[in-house]
Amino acid sequence: MKPVCNEDMCQNNCVLDTSTTSFTSTASCSGYETSDTNLNLGDSFDETMLCHHQPHLLDLPPEVLLHMSTFLEARFVVKTLTLVCKMFHRLFSHESSWKIRISKRWPKKYPVLDVDDDHFNWKRACIEREETYRMWYQHNSTMNAFTLNSGHFAAIDSVHLMQGGDICISGSRDRTIAIWDLRKLDGLEPNESSLNAKVKSLAKHSGWVWSMTSLGNTLCSASWDCKVKFWDMEAGGTETYSIKGKSANLCMSYKEDSLIVGSFDKKVTIYDPRAGYSIVKTLRQHSKPVLCLAADDDYIISGSEDNTVVVYDRRAGEILKRIELQKYKFPMSMSYCSEYGELWIGEKRGLLHLLDASHGNFDIVKTYDVGHTGDRKSVV
Repeated sequence: MKPVCNEDMCQNNCVLDTSTTSFTSTASCSGYETSDTNLNLGDSFDETMLCHHQPHLLDLPPEVLLHMSTFLEARFVVKTLTLVCKMFHRLFSHESSWKIRISKRWPKKYPVLDVDDDHFNWKRACIEREETYRMWYQHNSTMNAFTLNSGHFAAIDSVHLMQGGDICISGSRDRTIAIWDLRKLDGLEPNESSLNAKVKSLAKHSGWVWSMTSLGNTLCSASWDCKVKFWDMEAGGTETYSIKGKSANLCMSYKEDSLIVGSFDKKVTIYDPRAGYSIVKTLRQHSKPVLCLAADDDYIISGSEDNTVVVYDRRAGEILKRIELQKYKFPMSMSYCSEYGELWIGEKRGLLHLLDASHGNFDIVKTYDVGHTGDRKSVV
């Protein structure tokens, strides 16, 4: 093929063969010396090589092309279709087109809290939402179910994932911690691989293992024996340190500059890992045991059996807000995403509350009843 073709002069019959995903030129045209030529979608070309005298795909209105693209996976549109030609690249690069795509498939408000369109990645959000929906909607074909039942003989109160989800840690009322390597699970041999997945048991707590968290390769476990223990997972689960408190430890938040522990004696205790886990501050802001907490650089959020959620302002050194929940519906778990200003709280009767944490408001904006009738012990 020799340059240069002027598309206004071109008499070539150019057709997009959608069944073979290739462009086919079926005749010669002025400005090109060409025989029958197939252009693969992966090849570099310019849309000026296509003619406008015969109907083809790029003659369709953008609205029609956008509608047609909804029948394709979002990731395929982004990773492949945008490389076909400049027109497709321009069409599918607009964030507004991805916002419209989400709203048409899921008419309810998304995200549930207001976002700034200039700083929200609608393209990524669309890909992640479609893939998550497809994974769970078609779970029988996209997932394998395994039961890890050889690690404990009593109830399991805490489960934690490490190393990108490859390692699972479970804590039980039998006072042990079990380490599972999920990479050993095999969908073709579910029973045998479940037995082989267990790596090790750690039996150094003398009370129920109630809560676990991690930082890097360090696992942190909290127990009713009033101790918080640290384990080096790179060294096969070797215990490296231990903190002895005055009451059962029920929840934790672990950062590089702080370990925050909520306990049965109604306190929230802040330790400094950089100074040998010395106590920095003790907060007494609840009248019953502290059951769940979350923290970032600005706030420490704690939920208690006294039916309250307290937001402590770390910079001001005082309580920012106290949120009262209904009687007997005290918070048992929470998940905090400071990036999007979302605080999710699971409570005693199984309801799920969403709080708008943006700008320090922490207002309950929505409550979900998803069918649970018992304690909501965990929210992720």
